[in-house]
Amino acid sequence: MTPEKDWDRLLNPFRYDEDGNLTRAAREQDTRMRLNSIDGKRPTGPKLHLSPAELRAVGRAAEKVKSDFEEADDAAEKATRRIASGLGGWRSADAFAEFQERWKVQVAHVSRMLKHNIASPLKNTALDHEAHDTEQSSQFGQRTQGN
Repeated sequence: MTPEKDWDRLLNPFRYDEDGNLTRAAREQDTRMRLNSIDGKRPTGPKLHLSPAELRAVGRAAEKVKSDFEEADDAAEKATRRIASGLGGWRSADAFAEFQERWKVQVAHVSRMLKHNIASPLKNTALDHEAHDTEQSSQFGQRTQGN
């Protein structure tokens, strides 16, 4: 028996029959999992490892991108307001006004995405990882003290 199978048996006893063999359902599930991988083998490359500090740093970088993006937009918006004021009486004035309105909506969308879909989730994931690590460390400490 390999250490991996020992762990599996300990953590997933429902996958084994009375004789200690994998059940038919467990074997089928393992086969499906292998078929869903690229080549049926375990990954051989480096494993992804991100620390909470790295997640927070990337979250802060996304916030900086958002800030820089909004700053650039403010400069562009000032320039387009000057253009719009000079278009009075031209047929293109209405089209330019429509452009400005669409631009505002699109900038707001990108800003929300940077904040809510990138920066905040990264920072929240860092907090979740730290909480999980603390919980696991506490549980491990309790187990070792009991021995």
